[in-house]
Amino acid sequence: MSTARWWKDVRVRTLILVNVAAIVERADESLLPAVYNEVGRAFHASPKDLGALTLVRALVQALVCPLSPWLSLYMPRVHIIASGALIWGLATLAVGLATSYRQVAWLRGLNGIGLALVFPPIQSLIADLASPTNRGVAFGWLQFMTYFGDILGYSIGITLAGIPARTIAILFGFGMDGWRMAFLVVAAISLLLAAFISLFAQDSPRQFLIEDLSNEDARRRCLDVDSLADSCIDGSDPSSATQPLLFPSHATSPKPTSPASTPSTSTSSKAPYQPSTHTPSPVLSPTTPSSPSSPDSSPLSSPRHPPPSSPSFLSDLSHVLRTPSFLIIVAQGIVGSFAWASLTFLPMWLELVGFSHPSTALLLSSFTASCSFGGLFAGWFGDWMTATWRDSGRVICAQISAGSAVVMSTVLLRVVPQDTRFFWVYFCVLVLMGFLISWNDAASNNPIFADIVPERLRTDIYALDRAFEMSVAAFAPPTVGFLAQAWFGFQPSHPASPPAAAPAAAPTAPPASPAPPFAPPSPPSAADPQNAKALSLGLFWTMAAPFALCCALYGGSTGPTLRTGTKLWPRLRRRLGRGSNTTRRSRLCLDGLGKQRS
Repeated sequence: MSTARWWKDVRVRTLILVNVAAIVERADESLLPAVYNEVGRAFHASPKDLGALTLVRALVQALVCPLSPWLSLYMPRVHIIASGALIWGLATLAVGLATSYRQVAWLRGLNGIGLALVFPPIQSLIADLASPTNRGVAFGWLQFMTYFGDILGYSIGITLAGIPARTIAILFGFGMDGWRMAFLVVAAISLLLAAFISLFAQDSPRQFLIEDLSNEDARRRCLDVDSLADSCIDGSDPSSATQPLLFPSHATSPKPTSPASTPSTSTSSKAPYQPSTHTPSPVLSPTTPSSPSSPDSSPLSSPRHPPPSSPSFLSDLSHVLRTPSFLIIVAQGIVGSFAWASLTFLPMWLELVGFSHPSTALLLSSFTASCSFGGLFAGWFGDWMTATWRDSGRVICAQISAGSAVVMSTVLLRVVPQDTRFFWVYFCVLVLMGFLISWNDAASNNPIFADIVPERLRTDIYALDRAFEMSVAAFAPPTVGFLAQAWFGFQPSHPASPPAAAPAAAPTAPPASPAPPFAPPSPPSAADPQNAKALSLGLFWTMAAPFALCCALYGGSTGPTLRTGTKLWPRLRRRLGRGSNTTRRSRLCLDGLGKQRS
């Protein structure tokens, strides 16, 4: 009975499906790095070629990412998420059936289109549903779910990659490489998720928190506060570059039909203030039904506001893009994401050290699990640090995390001996490293973004930030491969392309041509110390240096630069006035946000 009750709740059901989408999105993204070794042997690809596959996917993802906020103006965000899951599911299915390296490269680009459409709407939904005082915890849970997706992708890829084709033929009746089976499994999960989201999820109305004003005078004064906040963002008050979550998601709001009839006809204006429940008000809702709502109606199924006008939208967007907080977070995010993208070669390096597929899967699962718990802890810790040091609490959290990343990457790649006998040393180092280096998003970046970005621009800003970061991070895997091969002496096991005389010298090759795409590759060697050392050096320089620069960028942002609203909230309360006709909801909203920053 309880299960049926929460499943009938549209809001809970949508939140569950959105978080599952975040899990599967990261699982699909981490699937190819989990089977780099097997894909390289199947297509005779060097580390540079494998990094180029990730480069193609990430570049396409960065270019398509700004399309997501534009689509969110004209269609529900859950439909965008379902469309992205459908696209990446079909692309992943095709990668599992590909017969050449060129096909895989094209399909990874198509996969990037689907992945690009999904995450900005997910972040926007989380930011809309979270209250300002618990925003760090909400993004911590989102980060927890995404790292669980990494665990799922690494576990499926590495575990199935170690299964011989004969075993798969006995179990399923057809022979196929284990890594191909992993792509088919993730594709099936993605397509099933797209169907569930399109059928059962609904979008939340994107509206502001002050929504049950009692008369037109209060509405007009609330719009004056909107202008005041815009002026603060525009630069008249440099220490308070923020946009509160109190204003509508569109430039103009429909006027109430009758100021006198509003208090009597509105049932939501008499309800206590609940920031997590966005019930559309009869004053600002596009339609104001006079009859009781139908059983199928819900806050999440209410009509969406029309898209904002282009001049207002571009003006607000330019305000945010000129905010110092935004520029600093994007700059360090670009550098930090480059280091994180380098970790795609971590599974291949562990296998070259000599760890078996189950051992590699256990090490990577422990690392990603500790990252997820680290992000969850960071959300709470960032909120506590903000309450203690309001001007620099979140920045201190980010500096601790970035500095720890430099130390832990040095210990992992340069101090611990590259020997399988030190398995538990690797395990402990990876667990501690994952817990410490995963704080930035949940403790600092995402909460500050939610503070300085207006609600109607959140999808756009999250998409722009993701596009900026991924456009640079896309070059991290090829950089690792280039450094390992050109500078540190990595020797591929197979040539990048087969010899030209091979087809002519083997007259029996044409009858056997259909078999190689699904034939089991040659068994890997137990360990390759020379290549493992070369790859570890490439990983070290693409991780330690960017993390150190990231820490330095955070160090320059302490002080007044990231003060998110220290002087704005008292001015808002003076403008509204304590004895005005604003409703209890608007006063409670201002009081709560003022206490958060006092």
